[in-house]
Amino acid sequence: MFKVKIKYVDKLPNEFAGKFYGIPFFPVIKILKEYKEDKGLLEHELTHYKQYKRTLMFFELLYSFKYFRLKFEVEAYKKQLEYCPDNLKEYCLDKFAEFISTKYKLNISKEKAKHLLVEQN
Repeated sequence: MFKVKIKYVDKLPNEFAGKFYGIPFFPVIKILKEYKEDKGLLEHELTHYKQYKRTLMFFELLYSFKYFRLKFEVEAYKKQLEYCPDNLKEYCLDKFAEFISTKYKLNISKEKAKHLLVEQN
């Protein structure tokens, strides 16, 4: 299996610019240089890499379906939430729920996304 490579870049491709801070292009993860110290973002993208490996490289096909896209993003944002400082947990939870409800064409409310982020597996 491929070994992941992390690249810190000045900008992401145009279709992702301004919308995301990091993206996986398997086996490479690209993260904006200004977020190099953001361990949570790195762990979010590494979660996608693990999903890719776990799904035997069908990740991109599965991700095209809303059900799997939601499942994958909730898992990744839950992981990222673990790295938010305790005094910012509520802020991070709110922002991540907003991202899930607005950036991924999932047609779910922010409240529903928040519920998914806090529910136990």
